Amino acid sequence: MSPSGNTVTVTELFTAIWCLGCTISHSAIDEIYKEYGRDKFVAIEYYVDSTADHPYPRLSCQESWERMKWCMSDKGIPTAFFNGTDYLKSVPNMDDDSYEGKMAAMKKSYIGMMEKHNAIVPSLQIWATCKQKDSADNYTISLSVKALDEISYSSLMLNMALVESNIEFEAINGDKIHNHVFREWIKPSEIKDTIGIPITLNKTGDIYKTDLPFHLNADLYKKELSIILFVQDMETKTILQGLEIQLQK
Repeated sequence: MSPSGNTVTVTELFTAIWCLGCTISHSAIDEIYKEYGRDKFVAIEYYVDSTADHPYPRLSCQESWERMKWCMSDKGIPTAFFNGTDYLKSVPNMDDDSYEGKMAAMKKSYIGMMEKHNAIVPSLQIWATCKQKDSADNYTISLSVKALDEISYSSLMLNMALVESNIEFEAINGDKIHNHVFREWIKPSEIKDTIGIPITLNKTGDIYKTDLPFHLNADLYKKELSIILFVQDMETKTILQGLEIQLQK
């Protein structure tokens, strides 16, 4: 269940295997994730411009390109978005140009963004589980989204991103382990035109609930898997709340 007293910062990083500055973003995200925990900070890393370099482990995919195009008009990387609206591009300016200096500046900037969004009392709460069903690759995602206050947004979407961590691949930029890598959007098969599930919540106490079957492509995704759920207003791009869950056997 997502926290009711603070908003989880959903950090979306656009990156590539050849991007030298991206290694600093990856390290900063890994450290913050470990230090602060999922009730404060979760991450999705979208690899772009990389598909032809490695058919496996296929870090990049078309959906990552599409998400980057939707999020920003300037395609510079690394760029990290925080709850859909605020963003930081490249490494911040600093006096210390060493790797340690760049790392400290990037981490400080990301934490500042995290704390800004954590301070917002959320207007909704997400509850979800993902449990193995009748075979090793079939799961059921049970979820609900409840309005904790009146909600004025009219274009809400419940998005679910499958992410994979601890992927071993020696990239051009020197990274050997890749975490929080976007794999695919999880949604009902009948939804074709959006990345997630359109939902309507208006008054305090309004609830959206569903059980969704999910088939895991175990031939492609073999490492540490989780699902990041987040409710986003698709008009303003504001993310109202996020949650990360594990796949349970």
